[in-house]
Amino acid sequence: MVTKTLMGYSVAVFDQIDQLKLHINIDGFPLFKSSKRSGWPVLCSIVNLNPVNVFPISVGIGQSKPSNLDFLADSIAEINHALKEGITYQGKHFQVALQCVVCDAPARAMNILACDHFNLFLVLSTAICILVSTKLAAEHVNYAHQLLKYYIKWACELYGQEFAVYNVHGLLHIADDVIKFGCLDNCSAWRFENYMNELKKKVRSGKNPAAQLVKRIYEETDRNNGIQYSVVIFLKDNIVECVPSSWIEKSTNKLVCYWPSGKDLKRKILKQEIPDKDLWDAYPVKLVGKPEYKDYEFACRIAKRAEETSTVESEDDDQERSRKRPSRYISPDEYDEADGYSTDVVA
Repeated sequence: MVTKTLMGYSVAVFDQIDQLKLHINIDGFPLFKSSKRSGWPVLCSIVNLNPVNVFPISVGIGQSKPSNLDFLADSIAEINHALKEGITYQGKHFQVALQCVVCDAPARAMNILACDHFNLFLVLSTAICILVSTKLAAEHVNYAHQLLKYYIKWACELYGQEFAVYNVHGLLHIADDVIKFGCLDNCSAWRFENYMNELKKKVRSGKNPAAQLVKRIYEETDRNNGIQYSVVIFLKDNIVECVPSSWIEKSTNKLVCYWPSGKDLKRKILKQEIPDKDLWDAYPVKLVGKPEYKDYEFACRIAKRAEETSTVESEDDDQERSRKRPSRYISPDEYDEADGYSTDVVA
């Protein structure tokens, strides 16, 4: 998944670095209001690439909070392999370093504040404002640390010793994190929390939520990486089609294209749905024009032009042969209709 993420960046970015610095996050989110089912993704970001994007390494689905860490075994193995062996991309080898594991603590809402409580809250706010600013954190990190110590001491006086739970105690250490990683935004859990919401939106029904997540993530990754459409001729029927490039693969020195059965064919093409190789048929094909086109409409025009050429050649070869388009294919006229087709994902 790390390699797929790298495909979304300009090649020039990698000339400036020899190491990929990772931040890892593990947290859970509820899938549905009517069920206790929840997702537990292992998320990652490469913090020395700009922009810093979040992507999943794995996603676990369960009926409750995990009782042990067995579901992390594959992810840990993958991360350890990357840390040990590094990653090769575009002919360049990168060392991989795990800079930190970012975990959040539950946010607690305070009651309506009295004067003493409000003033104490201002102490906390001032300390955090210093630590989230790159400039202020560099100059006043020790002062912010003293403010946080003051806040914890007097918060226990105002709210009682039971206030000093683990997330309050954690405030004593965030100044050390700023000294090590820079301002708080560099090691904040917010980007991972925001991505949790994006993951939740990808699950549209209670049927096979893990499969839904995997398919949506790969579809989104392929779109972002510019892996778009190819124009092919199906050799068996001499039919020209515009298909997602991800539907084509090399098999025993031949190109084959996976083709879905059933309805919603245009939707599957436009959404670049991942082929189900157990259910989809594979047909021998050859490419027309360039291997890939980023623009769907342009690829459709290439397909129509190739279709017209193919028709003329077929009529010249055999005037008596009638050429009937199999029902599983899209007619050339339908390419124009697809321009206004809805691209909403449905499960």
